[in-house]
Amino acid sequence: DVAAKNCQESIAILEKSKRKEKLAPVYNELAKLYRKTKDLDKALENYSKASAIYHELKDTAGIAMILNESGVVYEYKYDYQEAVNRYTMSMHMAEKAGDSLSVSYSLSNIAGVYVIEKKYDLAEKNLLRSLKIREWLKDSFAIALVYSDLGAAMNAKGDFVKALDYLTKSNRLAEK
Repeated sequence: DVAAKNCQESIAILEKSKRKEKLAPVYNELAKLYRKTKDLDKALENYSKASAIYHELKDTAGIAMILNESGVVYEYKYDYQEAVNRYTMSMHMAEKAGDSLSVSYSLSNIAGVYVIEKKYDLAEKNLLRSLKIREWLKDSFAIALVYSDLGAAMNAKGDFVKALDYLTKSNRLAEK
Protein backbone atom coordinates (compact mmCIF):
# COMPACT_ATOMS: atom_id res chain seq x y z
CA ASP A 1 0.00 0.00 0.00
CA VAL A 2 2.83 2.38 0.86
CA ALA A 3 4.63 1.65 -2.41
CA ALA A 4 1.44 2.21 -4.43
CA LYS A 5 0.80 5.47 -2.59
CA ASN A 6 4.33 6.66 -3.32
CA CYS A 7 3.97 5.79 -7.01
CA GLN A 8 0.65 7.62 -7.19
CA GLU A 9 2.20 10.70 -5.55
CA SER A 10 5.04 10.57 -8.07
CA ILE A 11 2.53 10.29 -10.90
CA ALA A 12 0.62 13.34 -9.65
CA ILE A 13 3.83 15.40 -9.52
CA LEU A 14 5.04 14.22 -12.94
CA GLU A 15 1.65 14.81 -14.59
CA LYS A 16 1.80 18.45 -13.45
CA SER A 17 5.36 18.84 -14.71
CA LYS A 18 4.48 17.42 -18.16
CA ARG A 19 7.60 15.20 -18.04
CA LYS A 20 6.15 12.26 -19.91
CA GLU A 21 9.51 10.55 -20.39
CA LYS A 22 9.68 10.30 -16.58
CA LEU A 23 5.98 9.49 -16.14
CA ALA A 24 5.79 6.31 -18.24
CA PRO A 25 8.33 4.37 -16.13
CA VAL A 26 6.40 5.22 -12.94
CA TYR A 27 3.17 3.91 -14.47
CA ASN A 28 5.14 0.79 -15.39
CA GLU A 29 6.41 0.40 -11.81
CA LEU A 30 2.89 0.83 -10.44
CA ALA A 31 1.62 -1.74 -12.94
CA LYS A 32 4.33 -4.20 -11.85
CA LEU A 33 3.37 -3.64 -8.23
CA TYR A 34 -0.28 -4.43 -9.00
CA ARG A 35 0.79 -7.43 -11.09
CA LYS A 36 2.81 -8.81 -8.19
CA THR A 37 -0.08 -8.32 -5.78
CA LYS A 38 -2.42 -9.96 -8.34
CA ASP A 39 -4.60 -6.86 -8.84
CA LEU A 40 -4.54 -7.65 -12.54
CA ASP A 41 -7.10 -5.11 -13.73
CA LYS A 42 -5.19 -2.25 -12.10
CA ALA A 43 -1.98 -3.66 -13.51
CA LEU A 44 -3.38 -3.61 -17.04
CA GLU A 45 -4.80 -0.13 -16.53
CA ASN A 46 -1.37 1.21 -15.60
CA TYR A 47 0.44 -0.71 -18.33
CA SER A 48 -2.02 0.85 -20.75
CA LYS A 49 -1.20 4.35 -19.47
CA ALA A 50 2.53 3.68 -19.76
CA SER A 51 2.06 2.24 -23.24
CA ALA A 52 0.09 5.27 -24.42
CA ILE A 53 2.90 7.57 -23.29
CA TYR A 54 5.58 5.42 -24.90
CA HIS A 55 3.57 5.44 -28.15
CA GLU A 56 3.26 9.24 -27.96
CA LEU A 57 7.02 9.51 -27.40
CA LYS A 58 7.67 6.97 -30.19
CA ASP A 59 9.79 5.01 -27.70
CA THR A 60 9.89 1.53 -29.22
CA ALA A 61 12.00 0.09 -26.39
CA GLY A 62 9.40 1.29 -23.88
CA ILE A 63 6.54 -0.12 -25.96
CA ALA A 64 8.31 -3.47 -26.27
CA MET A 65 8.96 -3.55 -22.52
CA ILE A 66 5.28 -2.89 -21.74
CA LEU A 67 4.22 -5.62 -24.17
CA ASN A 68 6.45 -8.12 -22.33
CA GLU A 69 5.41 -6.92 -18.88
CA SER A 70 1.70 -6.94 -19.66
CA GLY A 71 2.04 -10.36 -21.27
CA VAL A 72 2.73 -11.72 -17.80
CA VAL A 73 -0.62 -10.33 -16.62
CA TYR A 74 -2.39 -12.19 -19.42
CA GLU A 75 -0.61 -15.37 -18.34
CA TYR A 76 -1.98 -14.81 -14.83
CA LYS A 77 -5.43 -14.31 -16.36
CA TYR A 78 -5.04 -17.64 -18.22
CA ASP A 79 -5.27 -15.82 -21.57
CA TYR A 80 -2.29 -17.59 -23.03
CA GLN A 81 -2.99 -16.54 -26.62
CA GLU A 82 -2.87 -12.85 -25.70
CA ALA A 83 0.26 -13.42 -23.62
CA VAL A 84 2.03 -15.06 -26.57
CA ASN A 85 0.78 -12.32 -28.91
CA ARG A 86 2.27 -9.64 -26.66
CA TYR A 87 5.56 -11.49 -26.18
CA THR A 88 5.80 -12.01 -29.94
CA MET A 89 5.09 -8.36 -30.74
CA SER A 90 7.72 -7.35 -28.19
CA MET A 91 10.20 -9.78 -29.72
CA HIS A 92 9.65 -8.41 -33.24
CA MET A 93 10.18 -4.86 -32.01
CA ALA A 94 13.37 -5.92 -30.23
CA GLU A 95 14.60 -7.72 -33.35
CA LYS A 96 14.07 -4.57 -35.44
CA ALA A 97 15.96 -2.53 -32.84
CA GLY A 98 18.82 -5.06 -32.70
CA ASP A 99 18.16 -5.69 -28.99
CA SER A 100 19.24 -9.31 -28.65
CA LEU A 101 18.81 -9.41 -24.88
CA SER A 102 15.16 -8.39 -25.11
CA VAL A 103 14.62 -10.94 -27.88
CA SER A 104 15.97 -13.65 -25.58
CA TYR A 105 13.61 -12.62 -22.76
CA SER A 106 10.62 -12.68 -25.11
CA LEU A 107 11.60 -16.14 -26.34
CA SER A 108 11.84 -17.39 -22.76
CA ASN A 109 8.45 -15.87 -21.93
CA ILE A 110 6.87 -17.49 -24.98
CA ALA A 111 8.43 -20.82 -23.99
CA GLY A 112 6.98 -20.48 -20.48
CA VAL A 113 3.48 -20.25 -21.94
CA TYR A 114 4.14 -23.24 -24.16
CA VAL A 115 5.16 -25.28 -21.11
CA ILE A 116 1.89 -24.34 -19.41
CA GLU A 117 0.02 -25.39 -22.55
CA LYS A 118 2.05 -28.64 -22.70
CA LYS A 119 3.54 -27.68 -26.07
CA TYR A 120 6.93 -28.92 -24.99
CA ASP A 121 8.58 -29.10 -28.41
CA LEU A 122 7.72 -25.45 -29.10
CA ALA A 123 8.93 -24.51 -25.63
CA GLU A 124 12.25 -26.26 -26.20
CA LYS A 125 12.64 -24.65 -29.64
CA ASN A 126 12.16 -21.16 -28.19
CA LEU A 127 14.40 -21.83 -25.21
CA LEU A 128 17.19 -23.15 -27.43
CA ARG A 129 16.94 -20.01 -29.55
CA SER A 130 17.09 -17.92 -26.36
CA LEU A 131 20.09 -19.96 -25.21
CA LYS A 132 22.02 -19.21 -28.42
CA ILE A 133 21.47 -15.49 -27.93
CA ARG A 134 22.53 -15.61 -24.31
CA GLU A 135 25.62 -17.64 -25.18
CA TRP A 136 26.46 -15.04 -27.83
CA LEU A 137 26.02 -12.35 -25.15
CA LYS A 138 28.22 -14.41 -22.78
CA ASP A 139 25.68 -14.02 -19.95
CA SER A 140 26.51 -17.06 -17.81
CA PHE A 141 23.78 -16.35 -15.25
CA ALA A 142 21.09 -16.14 -17.96
CA ILE A 143 22.51 -19.25 -19.66
CA ALA A 144 22.15 -21.18 -16.39
CA LEU A 145 18.53 -19.98 -16.11
CA VAL A 146 17.71 -21.10 -19.65
CA TYR A 147 19.22 -24.52 -18.99
CA SER A 148 17.11 -24.71 -15.84
CA ASP A 149 13.99 -23.78 -17.82
CA LEU A 150 14.87 -26.39 -20.45
CA GLY A 151 15.28 -28.99 -17.71
CA ALA A 152 11.92 -28.13 -16.18
CA ALA A 153 10.23 -28.26 -19.60
CA MET A 154 11.73 -31.64 -20.46
CA ASN A 155 10.88 -32.97 -17.01
CA ALA A 156 7.25 -31.92 -17.52
CA LYS A 157 7.34 -33.59 -20.94
CA GLY A 158 8.63 -36.79 -19.34
CA ASP A 159 11.94 -36.71 -21.21
CA PHE A 160 14.00 -37.31 -18.10
CA VAL A 161 17.29 -37.93 -19.92
CA LYS A 162 17.18 -34.48 -21.54
CA ALA A 163 15.89 -32.94 -18.33
CA LEU A 164 18.82 -34.31 -16.35
CA ASP A 165 21.30 -33.16 -18.98
CA TYR A 166 19.91 -29.60 -19.04
CA LEU A 167 19.67 -29.37 -15.26
CA THR A 168 23.22 -30.68 -14.82
CA LYS A 169 24.48 -27.99 -17.23
CA SER A 170 22.53 -25.37 -15.31
CA ASN A 171 23.99 -26.49 -11.99
CA ARG A 172 27.55 -26.52 -13.34
CA LEU A 173 27.20 -22.95 -14.54
CA ALA A 174 25.50 -21.85 -11.34
CA GLU A 175 28.29 -23.35 -9.23
CA LYS A 176 30.87 -21.31 -11.16
